[in-house]
Amino acid sequence: MLIADLGRFRKGQRAGWLKAFLVLGLVWAVVVVAPDFLRLHDFVSLPWNLASFGFSVDNNGQIYEVYDDPAKSGGLTSSDNIPLRTREGDDGPPRAGACWDLQSRICRDYLAVFGGMGGLTYVVENTRVSLPISAHGVVELRANKKPLEGSAKYLLLLDELAAMWVLLRSFQLAWTRLDGMTVGFFLYVMWFNPGQYFEFYAWLQPHPVWLLLQEAFQAVAQGAGYAGFLIFALRFPHNRTEPQFRHIERLAIFLGGVLALLQLASFATVFGYGTELVTECAILGGYAVALASFYIVWKRQKFQAPTDYQRIRWVLWGCAIGLPAFIFADINEATSLPTRYFWSLKIWNGWSPDEGVFEAAFLISGLLAILICEAIRRPRIVNISIELRRVAGWAGAVLLFYWLEHIAEEPFGGLLRQAHLPGAVQWPAWAAGTCFVAFASHKGVDWAGDLVTGRLHHAIEHLREASASATSATRKEDVDAVLAEAAVDALQLSFAAVFRDSDFREVRPRERREIVSSIAALNANQLGELRNGRVVRLPAPRSISADAALLTPTLAVPVVSALRLEAVLFCGPHQTGEDIDRLEADALGKFAQETAIGYETAHTRALEEEVNALRHQLAEKYA
Repeated sequence: MLIADLGRFRKGQRAGWLKAFLVLGLVWAVVVVAPDFLRLHDFVSLPWNLASFGFSVDNNGQIYEVYDDPAKSGGLTSSDNIPLRTREGDDGPPRAGACWDLQSRICRDYLAVFGGMGGLTYVVENTRVSLPISAHGVVELRANKKPLEGSAKYLLLLDELAAMWVLLRSFQLAWTRLDGMTVGFFLYVMWFNPGQYFEFYAWLQPHPVWLLLQEAFQAVAQGAGYAGFLIFALRFPHNRTEPQFRHIERLAIFLGGVLALLQLASFATVFGYGTELVTECAILGGYAVALASFYIVWKRQKFQAPTDYQRIRWVLWGCAIGLPAFIFADINEATSLPTRYFWSLKIWNGWSPDEGVFEAAFLISGLLAILICEAIRRPRIVNISIELRRVAGWAGAVLLFYWLEHIAEEPFGGLLRQAHLPGAVQWPAWAAGTCFVAFASHKGVDWAGDLVTGRLHHAIEHLREASASATSATRKEDVDAVLAEAAVDALQLSFAAVFRDSDFREVRPRERREIVSSIAALNANQLGELRNGRVVRLPAPRSISADAALLTPTLAVPVVSALRLEAVLFCGPHQTGEDIDRLEADALGKFAQETAIGYETAHTRALEEEVNALRHQLAEKYA
């Protein structure tokens, strides 16, 4: 399948098997990720609790970290290794690797150590293995249960929720649009999402055939994910690329295939081949493709229309923050490189990050993936700095929870115990409280950002002065002009149009058909909202050109007096193409409410003039 050709498919052409492929991909991704929700419990004994042997081994069989029992109590050290080829007795010749006989006990033992991604691994509790260890002979190990700490558990919950959200959203985008851009992004998040896979791989370890089949699926998914992300970078935001980049699009499929083969080869460890170098090439090569995709998006931004400026920025910031966070977490969990060459440095004094740190990094990458999904979905989008401030506030609350759980666990735990909460409810109570703080931070940082920048305050002051001048207007047409011109000048909008009277006849301007067609599309519910004085956000058309985007209203602001709906102010997006955010919409709503006095004044003066004219006529008639 050539993903690059998806953008040229006509409606209905080959769509059936493509959608079937999407459904299978979604089901597989959810099946891999969803079981880790079970790791959140700590008050129910389940037969599939995860456990650890207490050491990490690379794909050459070298033990590079011993961090817990039973490996410590068994005398294992970081200088030991597990030979990948077994022998017929002590002096017999070496024979093929453990898993040439898939039904053998030693195959299952090796898969318990080398199965999955390598690096950090888990098995089902009470799993027993017999492993040949250099200088120790055959060592029998029984895995100890390894429960998550409260903070890591909370972060894992958020990781799993973010993974489900981004999988479903990217699937929806690919299903409804079905082009190279959306399908490419779905292929990427199908594997590279913040969800974890430890439970699923632990379940498969006693079943060698199924585990090796899953590893093959994983290799293909990783290669397809990197190829898909590269194609997404080449096609965003309108599913087309420039001529100078088309050769890279053709190269993407080849790169994805190479990475898939390297990843597949890295699983040959259990067949007796040292594959650590191949594994590192596969993983580092994938990171290089992901970073190259970011560079391509950055390079292509100068070829995009000004109305897509904010959408491009959302993707750039999503990659600039999300990709390093994902790479940091993934390289620590899946390879021995950081442990051997970075955390082993003397400056760290033996410290290395725990799983909670990796979960936090995965969460950051997941949140930024959500932002990228929104940039794909919405043709109009607010300034990225607003969303980054909100994410920063939310992340601050999560870090506060992490700090409290580690530093102030005893006093806060005592408070929960004094509240007579059952043990099974205490951790959910912590999580619920943190979610509340995160929500408050999300909103508070939004307001605080505008207090610091002052941008919105300048606009509000301009609107306040304009509304004051509208109260002295003598004609309704003058109020129309104040409404439209002040909105454009204060917020740098692409346009503003005022419609008055019960039929919403156009007052200003008259020549823009895009505006008129949007007004005609108002439904009864939206009209009811306007008559009740509520600002209505108008949906953007699904397919829209760059020029039409600036002339399509994004907001309908009612001008309501004490008596009736006087007028409706229709506002376009900012001149840069970004959408009107919530605080700006609130400011426009208040401005329209204050300006309504101008219509009442103009109406009163018109009545006075009419009365004076009638009096004058009567005076002349009976003079």
